[in-house]
Amino acid sequence: MKLAKSGKYCLCAFIIIFICIYMAVPVKAEARRVVRVGFPEQEGFTEKGRDGHYSGYTYDYLQELSQYTQWEYEFVEMAGDINESLTALLDMLANGEIDMLGGMTYSDALAEIYDYPGMSYGEVGLVLAVEDDNSELTPVNFTGREMLKIAVTGNGGRQQDAMIKYLELLGQNYELVHCASCEEKLKLLRENKADVMMDTEAGISKECRIIARFSFSPFYLAVTRGNTELLKELNAGMAELKETDPLLIGRLHDEYFNRAASRLIYEENEKSYLAQNKTLRAVVLNGKLPIQNVAAKTGEAEGIAVDFLNYISEETGLTIEYIGITDPEEYRSVILNDQADIILALPGSPQLMEQFGIIHTLPYMNISQILVIHKGLEPGELKGKTAATYDAFGNRDENAGEEKLYYSPEAAMEAVDQGEADYCYIDNYSFQYCINKRVYKNISSIVLAESGSQSISMGVVKDSDLVLHGILNKVIAYMPEAMKESIFYESSISQERTSFLEYVRANPLPFAAAVLLLLTAAGAASLHNIRNRYEMSRKMALEYQRYRQLSEVVGECIYEYDFRGDVLKFLGDGVYKLGVPETISAFSVYGKQQLAVREIPPEESLYQWIMEKKDGTKDVQIIFAREPERWYRVTSKVVKDDSGYPVYSIGRVWDIQQEKIEKDRLLQKAQNDGLTGIYNSATIRENITKALNQSSFGGALLIMDIDHFKSINDRYGHSVGDHVLTQVGMKMKHIFKGEIYGRLGGDEFVVFLPQQMTREELKTRVEGACEAFKTIEASPGWDKITVSIGVAVRTDETKFSDLYEKADLLLYEVKREGRNGYRIG
Repeated sequence: MKLAKSGKYCLCAFIIIFICIYMAVPVKAEARRVVRVGFPEQEGFTEKGRDGHYSGYTYDYLQELSQYTQWEYEFVEMAGDINESLTALLDMLANGEIDMLGGMTYSDALAEIYDYPGMSYGEVGLVLAVEDDNSELTPVNFTGREMLKIAVTGNGGRQQDAMIKYLELLGQNYELVHCASCEEKLKLLRENKADVMMDTEAGISKECRIIARFSFSPFYLAVTRGNTELLKELNAGMAELKETDPLLIGRLHDEYFNRAASRLIYEENEKSYLAQNKTLRAVVLNGKLPIQNVAAKTGEAEGIAVDFLNYISEETGLTIEYIGITDPEEYRSVILNDQADIILALPGSPQLMEQFGIIHTLPYMNISQILVIHKGLEPGELKGKTAATYDAFGNRDENAGEEKLYYSPEAAMEAVDQGEADYCYIDNYSFQYCINKRVYKNISSIVLAESGSQSISMGVVKDSDLVLHGILNKVIAYMPEAMKESIFYESSISQERTSFLEYVRANPLPFAAAVLLLLTAAGAASLHNIRNRYEMSRKMALEYQRYRQLSEVVGECIYEYDFRGDVLKFLGDGVYKLGVPETISAFSVYGKQQLAVREIPPEESLYQWIMEKKDGTKDVQIIFAREPERWYRVTSKVVKDDSGYPVYSIGRVWDIQQEKIEKDRLLQKAQNDGLTGIYNSATIRENITKALNQSSFGGALLIMDIDHFKSINDRYGHSVGDHVLTQVGMKMKHIFKGEIYGRLGGDEFVVFLPQQMTREELKTRVEGACEAFKTIEASPGWDKITVSIGVAVRTDETKFSDLYEKADLLLYEVKREGRNGYRIG
């Protein structure tokens, strides 16, 4: 019989998702509300590092799930290889020695042994893989072999049947090379005795590269059969997690199973193309900084798109010839007449493919649109107005009464600022570049969030060799994120020198101040000091103008604090929006006075943040504002003189009250029991532990159960039982207002009374609670509910578990004596 039983579980072990996908991760758990999870260590799914930390698909999923179930986990590992540990854990799951096991496939036979939730938590496919350093076989050419030798483990089975069906659909001849283990399969690949190996996505070695995926199957979290309470919580938690984060499973799959090559691998036709060393013509639309431009002084192409193509050139060895064009009509003519091979920056538009014969590559950046309007106009008043456009492909604004064409976004913004046009649309990168370069006094800006982001790709002219399209896509796909960020950062910064006239027009006040200082200079030493002051003023003015422009885009306010003059100024709309004085003299004294009369911690105030002379971002309350309790986010910059002494603090402030409310709501949702609205198990344990650590004496812990609660569920159903639990939670809010209380799980509740009380005072509190709960009835005609309470008076306990154990024993004595009472000890 033992052999038969062992054989049954061995069979189950091999059925466990075509690759052993399992679960894990140890978290320190309390004695109650702990889910024991089987942990068969498996690469990709449940891994354990040398430092004892756990990771993997199942582990990450369980951690996300615990936010909705409030579970704590105890992970159970077994000695032996993967099959031995699986067999043991399956046996333990069937016997109830563990509660749950991950990576389980579903079958009717297994459903007779274990319980399954209503949904899977992912899927895994079969793969064909080669050694990572094998550059001969690729996803495109592996089906071109006369005979494909495939290393497999075992003889036959569902996995091999699925693979054979897949190869037959491809028309590929194959030969199976049978192996005893995964290690043997990898050995055959290294010795060239097999072309590819078959495995699952989760089980594939890190030394391999996947060239084909097929036959995906879902996997589940299975629980001990008959554990209906756990299964109910699992179903509810998984459903809520899926609704809240529907993309989680996809992210986990990409992170743990989507293993690509560690380097670029080209197909044979791509290698031949690169070997020809062709010179490719890339057309650059001049004046479109920071995206693309031809530098006036050097004649060299520059910009974000150019840097991306230069990177591709370095990676592939392709030679690029840049063709600079300013006139949009000439630009379109070059494309239509096949005088270029590559277009640098294309919006994701199918119409362009048809109209100009262009094939898009993978996107390499995303942009958002900003509406720039002349001051005095409203966004809803633009129909029939004059639009400034700079679109190279001739797209028209249907709402415009007149369109004026400009050769650059900078010129279009200048036209709106000067009143030559009423509005224009500009991408966020160009907008940032322009306002970093100069000051615009007569524009307002609105981020068009509803239009979403737009992808920008390179384009390959259709009549060019289409192999080029595949090469560009590969390099873009494998481009490191750090390289992309570096390009965006470097290319978005205006590095052109501003002309003298441009500077005077953009900064009249600093310039006038500098001139006056120069005229009053008396000697070389004075000139040196004047120059330093001028540079300081210029730096401060430019920082101020940049903050002002950025603040207008997103509806923020700005302030300026003069450390030497001790004067704080709120500028522009800030005075009205915040309800603050426009100017506050002697701010350091005024701020202290306001703190003294407001119940706001100093470290959470704008006053304290300014006085600390820090750069950065912080969430604060403004004690002298119209609503001092309201929350704002401030980003500030401290401008210093040559000696390093702070001169000004310039900051922008925006209202985050709704964000704060939503954050608090989500925090409350995470901390509270979903049914009763009071603290859940994890939060109440944590809060009681904090209270015990804050004081070394005093207090009492109450553990309370609802008497005969199971009978209520059995007689009236779980909906009535849930109603009773909800009523108990509401009562606790009134009875124990100001105390620490929560639901441990099921019908068990806990209260911590931190203050010192005499035994008589404690007895009065507990008796009052017992009487209050008797007013709750499960259903009309049903007797009022009663409760049993165990009360542990604290002596020197500092751990929740120690105090809980004492109270639990007292509760047990009350139940043994007939329930409906309490015991203090």
